[in-house]
Amino acid sequence: TGQGASTTDTLVSQALENTAVHLLNSSHNNEGRILVDVVNIKFLEELDGSIAFDFTEVVDQIPFYEAFFKKRGVEPTNVKLAYAPNDAQEPYVLAGDIIGIDTADTEVKDGGYYAVYFEGELMLMRIFKKQGGILVLSNTNPLYKDRDKTVDISNSKGFKVIGRQFWRAG
Repeated sequence: TGQGASTTDTLVSQALENTAVHLLNSSHNNEGRILVDVVNIKFLEELDGSIAFDFTEVVDQIPFYEAFFKKRGVEPTNVKLAYAPNDAQEPYVLAGDIIGIDTADTEVKDGGYYAVYFEGELMLMRIFKKQGGILVLSNTNPLYKDRDKTVDISNSKGFKVIGRQFWRAG
């Protein structure tokens, strides 16, 4: 990136350079590739109090080969890309990394990383299951270990899984 480039341009350029998957920059022909939106995830409270996700604010698009999705077992139409919201999952995911979220995969599997809405915030959390339907939202970064959160029947209304994080670049 040249002088005067925005932070977003720099992060996208770094993600394109550092990813293990071959991506094309905008000067190449994108024929045969699928463009995936990089979005700012917003939350909407429905009339019944439930939470809906809004992916309409697109900040960029990144092209992927179709084989990328097949290899990971995800449908391109279910994929959203977003910037990691903070450094709580370092060193696994760094603040500003682009994460791939499979919005169709919302059933929590023990130890998986998920983009979630919890008590008004977007979070990327590693989730562990405990007996009795309790979920522990865990931070990988030791600086945040004391901020691990528990979801149970008492606060589950303020919790919703956006999707499983299956890829990152940064």
